[in-house]
Amino acid sequence: GSDSGSFEVPAVIGPDATEDLNAFGFPRRGAIELYSLGELTDYVKVMMKTGELRTDADWANALMRSLGFRRRGAKILKACLEAVAAARRAGS
Repeated sequence: GSDSGSFEVPAVIGPDATEDLNAFGFPRRGAIELYSLGELTDYVKVMMKTGELRTDADWANALMRSLGFRRRGAKILKACLEAVAAARRAGS
């Protein structure tokens, strides 16, 4: 949707998938290694406050997209899933 508070996350990230997801204003650094786990976890906590998504994969996809990543590389997916797990452990 185009409402500012909700978004849909496809299972596969398409070439234009980053268009509507920079609403969070997270910094885009171009390489997942340039983000700490704590930083990624904080971003997930911010996104979880929207309450829009349900599964860890959904949150990981949303994080990837909001950081500007269009390809689901193994390192990116692993880092994003770790951040989602850490955010869940923190009780978000």
